Amino acid sequence: MKFNKYLLAVLVGASLTTGFTGCQSEDEFLTEHSYTFNDQTFYTSESDMEMGLNACYRQIQSLMMGQTHGGHSWMIEGYGLDTFAPTNGNGDFGNWDNLNSDNGYTRHWYDNLYTLINRANTVIDMMDERTNITYSSETRKLELRATAVFFRGWAYRVLAGMYGNVPILEHHATEIQTGYTPNNRQEVWEFCKQDLTYAAQNLPIKVEKPGQIVRAAADHYLAEVNLALGDFNGAVEAATRVINGTDGEYHVMTTRFGSRAGEATDRYGNSLAAPAGAYWD
Repeated sequence: MKFNKYLLAVLVGASLTTGFTGCQSEDEFLTEHSYTFNDQTFYTSESDMEMGLNACYRQIQSLMMGQTHGGHSWMIEGYGLDTFAPTNGNGDFGNWDNLNSDNGYTRHWYDNLYTLINRANTVIDMMDERTNITYSSETRKLELRATAVFFRGWAYRVLAGMYGNVPILEHHATEIQTGYTPNNRQEVWEFCKQDLTYAAQNLPIKVEKPGQIVRAAADHYLAEVNLALGDFNGAVEAATRVINGTDGEYHVMTTRFGSRAGEATDRYGNSLAAPAGAYWD
């Protein structure tokens, strides 16, 4: 009895399949369809923009913390420090002459930072061009755009610090191009300030999901970029917004914490009395 029921189900399924395909001509059935995803077929909704930003999050996560490219994720945290680098002058990080366009470390960061910029620019351009997209709210639209602008500003902040003169690209590239003219470092810092100022004005204050970019992050980097530009008042204003509650529930640590909070001095003999010790911890 069970076998008969199984056979009946198979026959019914086969009949339905024949019904669906039998009405198609041989040419129709064999026609290939394109399922290409690019900036012409994608970025047509709010959720598409969110997925486009996910690629930016993934890129920066890989640059900062990933192990897919070996042991030089830490380059962003400090270049040439004796904590990480050999001091005999023979290694990549002890001899600046080795850091040229043929060096894999140099090329890795340069290429990947511009990949991040292009992904961010794609989201920005698509949001600006496709005015017919409906968003859940105008605030949400501004938050999504500000996130993309933040990623672009962050990438140029790193490029200015590591390489100095680099090309500023305000729009996404759709084909290989050569012959870019580098902007000077001052111009790159100013571009960073423009992007981070916009981000600080439009990003959300509170996270909706873990790891989400928020306003305090933009103001933190804006303070740093203002220092690079010599705008010390601007740096104070941006940093103050982070630590006085304007950008959320943040404050400067003033008390010791952690497993080594009882140590009175660092390895160089410097006092770790509060508040200096809290920063060291």
